[in-house]
Amino acid sequence: MHILNLVDSVEHINYGIWNTVTKLFPYLEDKGCHPEIWFPESSDIPDTIKEVPWYKIENSRAFDIKLSGYTPDNTLIITHGLWKEPTFWGAAAKNKGFNWVVIPHGMLEPWSMRHKWWKKFPYYNMIEKRKIEAASAYIAVGLTEYHNLRKHFDKRVHLLSNGIKPISVTIEKSTTQEVKYKFLFLSRLHKKKGVVPLLEGWLNSKAFRHGAQLKIVGPDEGELDKLNQIMTYRSMNINTSTVSIKGPTYGAEKETMLREADFFVLPSLSEGFPTAVLEAMSYGCLPIISEGCNFPQALENDVAVEIRPDSDNIAKVLNNLFAIPRHELDAVRQRAKEFVDTNFSLDNLSQQVYGFYNDLIDNKL
Repeated sequence: MHILNLVDSVEHINYGIWNTVTKLFPYLEDKGCHPEIWFPESSDIPDTIKEVPWYKIENSRAFDIKLSGYTPDNTLIITHGLWKEPTFWGAAAKNKGFNWVVIPHGMLEPWSMRHKWWKKFPYYNMIEKRKIEAASAYIAVGLTEYHNLRKHFDKRVHLLSNGIKPISVTIEKSTTQEVKYKFLFLSRLHKKKGVVPLLEGWLNSKAFRHGAQLKIVGPDEGELDKLNQIMTYRSMNINTSTVSIKGPTYGAEKETMLREADFFVLPSLSEGFPTAVLEAMSYGCLPIISEGCNFPQALENDVAVEIRPDSDNIAKVLNNLFAIPRHELDAVRQRAKEFVDTNFSLDNLSQQVYGFYNDLIDNKL
């Protein structure tokens, strides 16, 4: 079975999507599948992509020519995200008889649709919706997204969450409360990620009294200037050395940050399903997440701390954390790791994905 994954970019700014796609490749290959990732000519190719089967598409005609080497009876077309070339390519493939699966990755969630609504709503209603309505099936990566998509695309929506490869980490139990906690925000510096209220809440909290540190790490998408302005203004009255702001980080440096962190903070306004949270939990971080992260399972199982993308609430939650005995927090961190390693491993996910793909090819869905 050939699985052609179409993405609009493999730039690092789109890392969350293409990294999620390619992580499944070795598991699917072990089951006899042939997954590939296709993307527009404009993309620069990171080294990670060069390690998997990939192909650059110059234009729609080039896509048609490349697709002619495959047959609908053993090939699935999977498009990731919305609004760009993959939607047009997926629709073209469906017209040729191929099964087409759309994975919006949270791009149809209410907050995302309201953001820049003056562009999205007209385009969605005139172009995007008409094309993706022809898809064979849709995949929601999170439980909340699943319920929202079912309102639009009925029983063709299926829930297949993102997954992680469990990491070997020992959570050391501290014998003293005098530990300097390390908090990590590792995501795009975008408005929807709640990074500005996070910084404001942190500076309004008592974190600096406890020697805690906050690292804000990620590529800028419009919020860096605001963060720097807040830091400059507040530094006149309080000690801001508890905060460090750094650009995008990958590879070994990213792994080191995750291993050193005690808490992973993401007060997001909207997510499809944050693989970054799963990854952090597998490294032993206790997630501090919002309802917008669309990970209710973690909150319901008491392996995450709930937060709102509001500076006052963030300050309150942070202050409350410092009042909890260290050994209790260590125990929750251990449960969080076990929860994600058990329920969201790529090994388990690949079994579900493989079964779904087979059923779709065999017209059982």
